[in-house]
Parts: sequence; C-alpha cells; structure tokens
Amino acid sequence: MIPRSTLQTFFTWLLSIGLSLPCFFQNLPAQGNVYGTVKGTVIDDSTNTPLPLTNVFIANSTIGTVADLEGRFLMRGVPLGSHQIIASIIGYQQQWISLRVTDTTQYVLTFRLKTQNVQMAPVEIKGTDPVEWKEQLLQFKSMFFGSTSNAAQSSLLNPEVLDFSYDEKRDEFTATACAPLIIINRALGYRLRYHLKYFKKTSVLSQFYGVAQFEPLPHENADEMIHWKLNRRETYKGSRRHFFAALFQKNLEQEGFTITSITKPRRQISATDRIGANLDPESVVSEGVSIHEKRFSFQGVVQVIYGGLLSGRASSIELTQNAVTFFRNGEVADPLELVIDGFWATQRVAEFLPNDYEP
Repeated sequence: MIPRSTLQTFFTWLLSIGLSLPCFFQNLPAQGNVYGTVKGTVIDDSTNTPLPLTNVFIANSTIGTVADLEGRFLMRGVPLGSHQIIASIIGYQQQWISLRVTDTTQYVLTFRLKTQNVQMAPVEIKGTDPVEWKEQLLQFKSMFFGSTSNAAQSSLLNPEVLDFSYDEKRDEFTATACAPLIIINRALGYRLRYHLKYFKKTSVLSQFYGVAQFEPLPHENADEMIHWKLNRRETYKGSRRHFFAALFQKNLEQEGFTITSITKPRRQISATDRIGANLDPESVVSEGVSIHEKRFSFQGVVQVIYGGLLSGRASSIELTQNAVTFFRNGEVADPLELVIDGFWATQRVAEFLPNDYEP
C-alpha cells in the first residue's frame, strides 16, 4: 500500500505544475479502445514509380504520415469506423479511398495518383491594391471562420491561393482554392491544412465543404495546454458532432439534448421557439450498413435544443436527402445533406475539432 503522505506529496506536485488529476489521467491510453493499422504505397499512375513524400492522412483528424522514399506509408492508431484516407502531393490529383476499419486487422491500400497540369495565369503587376479581391476575402473569412470568440483567434496564413467570383444575376458568391488553406487556431490549439472542395453563398443559402488535416500546436506551458483542453471541451458541448454522437449512443437526454418537430417554415423560427411535440429519438434513427454507422431521417424540420431554451444553443435541421448517414464519433458522411440554422450555423471552421478528439 502506498503511504498516505506519499500520495499527498504526489497530488501537490501535480497542482504545482498546473495539472489537475483529470487532466493528468486524460493522456493515459484507454484500455478498452481498439485501433486498426493502415499501410500501403503511393505510386504514379502512368509510370508505376513510387511517389515519396506524399502526404497521407485520415480526413478531419490528427492522424497522418508521409510516404518514404519507396512510396510506402504506415498509420497506426486508426479508430474503428468509416474513414476517408487521402493521398496528396503537389503536381498530382488528390485521391480519396473510403475504408471501413472494423477490427485490428492491418489494412493495405494502394494509391495510384494521376498527374495534374497546373496552369498559372498571367500575372499583371499593378501599382494599386486589388481592392475588390480584398473585399471578397473579408466576405469569405466572415463566412468561413464565423463570428465567435474562436474565430477572432483564427487566422488564414495563405489567402493568396484563393480565387473568388460573383454572379450578379444569380446573386451567387463562390470561392475556390488552388492549394490547401493553412489555418492557425490559437483558441483550440490546432494548425489545419484545409482542402476546400465547395464554397457558395447566395441570398438564400450559404454552404461550404472540405476536409482538414489537424496538427496540434506546440504549447508554451502547462497553463496554455489546459486552456486549449477547456476550450475544446466547451466548443464540443452542444455542437452538431456532440448531438450525433449522443444520438448514436442513445443518450440524448443524458447529454442535455431534446429534439422537437417543427410545423412552420424554418425561416420563421426564432432561436428560442419551441414548436411541436418532443420527438422520440428512436423514430428518426435506423441502423446503417455496419455497426459503426446509422441513418438519420425525418419529414419536415427538426429542432435540436441543448441545455434548455435559455442556453441559446437551439438549432434546426432540414435534409436534402431522404436519409443522412452518421458515425459513432458524431461525424456526418456528407455535411451538404444537412441544411442547418440557429446555433450550429454559427459554428464554422473556427469550431472544427478533429474527429479523433475525445472529450
């Protein structure tokens, strides 16, 4: 038995370096977790030669690696579930492979990348600043990052890779990127390489979609690390991912969520309206094709409330398809199949957490 005085000395030491007991044990590996391993090669599709230094990663996670000189890669600690594995290198088209990890088996993949001709537009040197582009950049960042306190601490390091267009007739603002967007989020402690796939804003609807590769920022001291952990947990609470994870585990009520049906048009709903009767979660969820995914379906509009009406965390959902697939960790297979308003609509890239984040 460990002497009581020794335990007291140990706990005092933890507090002296700025760590609480829960934070200390959070870094210990969970004994019940099961992970898979993914390995493989990346080659040129036309020459069959290896492509060293190719970036291979799991979409929207901190899990990734770089291919060696023989084009080989290895990723350990891959959570069970459905993933998009992505291979990316300059001069080649990105390739995505969908993979279901169901056990500790070693999964083997082969990426065959096709070359991509990168055509640079002629550059015209002007003495004045590109005023219109800068105004469009501000509009893009406002929608992309949002207006939360996290957004105020997020920055885009390479805006020059963005190109914008505006169709006045359709009142349609679009954005494309010729390279991954490099983002620093000082609120949550991450560096992101964001591969923008779709960005459109109209007078009726605003949507964007992409995949991110997360890298934890180095912390200067223990206090900063604890600050990031608290911010991550607070950002997770009530989020769309938190909702779908709770829905998957059948513990919406325990996690602070209620869902109701809505009978009037979504755009006439205020954040504090409660419309219609409470819904039974079992009535909107069905089993998916594997034990790691489920289907979410309903008619009309559903309101999701977290922490009660006065919390300000009320959101509404419409579906663009008959059903939406979601996974155990709360990720949605295709976010563009959801049309959301309310609290979730304020959560943009500045609130993104990697899908391997566990609160």
